[in-house]
Amino acid sequence: MFVLSQNKVNSFFFDDVISFFDNNDIRNASNIIIQGKSHLTHKIDFIISKSKTQNERLIKLINTPNKDNLKATLFTFNDLEDRVYNTDNIIIFNDNQKIVTDDLLEATKQYNIKSLLWSKKEDFKDYLAA
Repeated sequence: MFVLSQNKVNSFFFDDVISFFDNNDIRNASNIIIQGKSHLTHKIDFIISKSKTQNERLIKLINTPNKDNLKATLFTFNDLEDRVYNTDNIIIFNDNQKIVTDDLLEATKQYNIKSLLWSKKEDFKDYLAA
């Protein structure tokens, strides 16, 4: 039996998202470092540039949905809030191994962050591709 490190599992999820984006013509830049108003730098997993019909979209992945991972992501988006107007902040939760609880989803709503569940990726591919 093999045990995979958390970094390796995170990498698999990241690779799955890249494949999904490529297969659905979702243009993006990945692994972007942006400095926030705190002067701390943050890694954004994907940026989808502004189009005629959609705002710029900043995407963070949460492979293991829990409060600590969400808190870190909420801080990132809050720190980058003043960077550009009309930006959609998005979290894609990997819900294949662990259920995303209602309290996590409610917390994202309080910060006006879109929550997308990986198991429902077909439902949001048009939004990301636009």
